[in-house]
Amino acid sequence: MSRQMTIAMDYPPNFADLIAAGFEPGKGAIFTYGDVIYNPDQVEIDGALLAHETRHAEQQAEMGIPEWWERWKLDPAFRAEQEAQGYGRQYHYACAVHKDRNARARYLWIIAGHLTSGMYKLTMSRSDATAAIIKRSK
Repeated sequence: MSRQMTIAMDYPPNFADLIAAGFEPGKGAIFTYGDVIYNPDQVEIDGALLAHETRHAEQQAEMGIPEWWERWKLDPAFRAEQEAQGYGRQYHYACAVHKDRNARARYLWIIAGHLTSGMYKLTMSRSDATAAIIKRSK
């Protein structure tokens, strides 16, 4: 991870737009907008979560921040792919830290649950989420 991220204990500038679009981020949700991770509930951001959010910063840099967020908001297939890439990066980082295969499996189950949670408004099974994360963790 060569990208330098900063953390702001606030909501992102597009938060009202996300809420207006029907997204209901739960307590502890964090948001990347450019090179800033918005962390309004002040959750702990470990290396794995930082890897996930850094991937979103890279995606936004490739497409343009407002364009990325607009497409993320409107296109479920795009949102699923972008988040699968983020979770794939997160899982890859976690696997580098945790060598125990049972710990890895538990972690994968947890983050697949995050991907299938209502926060992303996706219709994806946990087993499809698990496969998508593993595929993108290489």
